[in-house]
Amino acid sequence: MLKKQIMMLGIAAAVLVAAAPAASEFDWDAGRWRLELSGMSGMDEAPKYGSGETKVQFLAEYEFPATQRLKLGLRLTPLLYYDGPNENVYGAGLGVSTRLYARKVTYTGPFLEGHVDALGHINRFEGNNSNINFQSGFGLGYQWKGGWNLKLQYDHISNASLGDRNSGADTMGLAVGYRF
Repeated sequence: MLKKQIMMLGIAAAVLVAAAPAASEFDWDAGRWRLELSGMSGMDEAPKYGSGETKVQFLAEYEFPATQRLKLGLRLTPLLYYDGPNENVYGAGLGVSTRLYARKVTYTGPFLEGHVDALGHINRFEGNNSNINFQSGFGLGYQWKGGWNLKLQYDHISNASLGDRNSGADTMGLAVGYRF
């Protein structure tokens, strides 16, 4: 569990490091909205509570150029649904993201993404006694010129030790989005 927390802190630090120098250069007015829907499956190596855990998430993001290849984003997750082994978790969240695109200026083609979100929810993740959690993750995707994107995504959700119990949930899956 400690290795996962260190990895997720590393992703969060990378998002912040990428954002810091670009903050003076970003062009808020050149930003665009992106809507995204993801479907993911739990990926515990040895499931303690059975299998079949799934997560569905819808998000709206305003992403704006920071450099010729890098965009920063402000994320709103109005819907997060996690079908856990004992309880279903319903939530929402806010966060930040960064995307590094292969093609300059057009922000198309292959991209790498990192994100960190704060989540509030009803019910609780198995082995976690907090209704506030943090979701961090990364993805590898492709952005088409017509606005559509497809992404393979990994996410980790945990409460960063805000509660006595902090069993995290790891998911991997696909996300499809549209930028306008």
